[in-house]
Amino acid sequence: MNVTIPMRYIRAIGLNALPEEGSWVAIKGNPYAPRGKRIPDSIKAEGVQHLDMYYAYDEECPWTMPLKQRQLIDERLANGGFKEGELEDIIEGWLDQSFILGNNGMQRTWMTVHTGSSKLIRFWCGEVATFPEELIKEMINTGLIETRTFSKIENNPVWDDATKDLIGSLMIDGLTLQAAQDELIKAGEKFQRKTGGYPNYFYRPIGMYRAQFCEEDE
Repeated sequence: MNVTIPMRYIRAIGLNALPEEGSWVAIKGNPYAPRGKRIPDSIKAEGVQHLDMYYAYDEECPWTMPLKQRQLIDERLANGGFKEGELEDIIEGWLDQSFILGNNGMQRTWMTVHTGSSKLIRFWCGEVATFPEELIKEMINTGLIETRTFSKIENNPVWDDATKDLIGSLMIDGLTLQAAQDELIKAGEKFQRKTGGYPNYFYRPIGMYRAQFCEEDE
């Protein structure tokens, strides 16, 4: 009987793409597909575009190993663990049998991407690139990406007077209009995370970044 390789093994040997809590990722798509075809049409139909940035979570390894082998590994981990490199050799051996390592590890794990769609959307680890929030802030400030909400896409929402004052204060501190709006949206994100939710927005390339690297038509 075979069972899936636990993510705790993948994390133990540093082959995970995401931290346990998840991370922002840019959607690169299949690097072996022709330009403009790297993301399946069925996923594009849900609004996902090349180089969009979404919050990804729930990384899993769908590949299998014998149940007896897993039980032996768990027993070893509970009684002193492995010598350096030993667990890596075991897990990489089973991944190699699934031809995963031979494909540059592109399909080693997959993850769920939080979008505005009601459908479950997943990507292989090799189809995304993780982005730290600090870099995302820099990209917003330099006009490379913009924030888009799932509920309603608009670059310059109509804010009430109190919110306009907050935006004005942030702009006095040196933020652009888009960056100031993003700070307000991100303030809402912190509240969502406490209730177990995920961000209700994503980021989309604009300007020179979109023109030079994004494979989507305008």
